[in-house]
Amino acid sequence: MILDGREKIVLCRICQFYKKEFQFKLLKLCKRIYILDSLISLYTFASSMIHKIQYFEAEKLPQGTYLQDVVNKFLAEKGENVVAIHPVMGKSLLVHFKDEL
Repeated sequence: MILDGREKIVLCRICQFYKKEFQFKLLKLCKRIYILDSLISLYTFASSMIHKIQYFEAEKLPQGTYLQDVVNKFLAEKGENVVAIHPVMGKSLLVHFKDEL
């Protein structure tokens, strides 16, 4: 079968339409898969870990005890579950960490 110029143009446009439609549907599918994967990860994480904050204040420590020593001991206990350490006004620290339910 030999196509003339007009038939080739029409066929080309049909192919482009279906190509765009396929790409659009593929993109929507990828977005749905990403969202589902994110939700599953969030549910798995949320069901096993909670976030906590521990407050350390130098004035409340006994005489001769250093804030750095107390915080270092706490960090050693929590290990990889420590999210962040935030200095607070004066000689205080907040430690943000994850803990199992």
